Amino acid sequence: MSTPRTLLRTPLWTGAIFVWSAVMAVLCFPGAIEPAPGEPTWVPVAMLPLFVAAAVRAVLVGVVVTDREVVVRNFGRTRRIGRDEVAEVRLKNYDGFLAWNSPGGAMAAKSVQIRTRSGKVVMAYGLLGPSRAINARIRRLRGLLELPVGGHEPPKHRLHSG
Repeated sequence: MSTPRTLLRTPLWTGAIFVWSAVMAVLCFPGAIEPAPGEPTWVPVAMLPLFVAAAVRAVLVGVVVTDREVVVRNFGRTRRIGRDEVAEVRLKNYDGFLAWNSPGGAMAAKSVQIRTRSGKVVMAYGLLGPSRAINARIRRLRGLLELPVGGHEPPKHRLHSG
């Protein structure tokens, strides 16, 4: 059975990053072209390409499912997994860069964890949002990968009490 190339993403999250990066690039542009007298000239010149790159990457972030592979595009890294290697797709509490200063990495945001048959874990940090939105993406991803779809599932926590 042929599966079309499908992109899963969380539009609110990626849209917010895109808009923020694009606005920052627009604000840096005048300073890169003609810096104000007495201001450091290198700052807007250095920041402009970074904001443009972040805006472009925000458009590409998400999980792509093709006939042969699952491509996980996060902001900093792209991982490719053979489609037949995916053993499990789970909801997980977000513990990435945005949770850097939060106690125990605990946030209201959730993301997706993909586990392979060999035990390798790949986090899809580009799929970020509340449980309801991420559970919908997980059900869709499981359906595309022909894994048991299931219903609502509680997140896997990083810290266990006991």
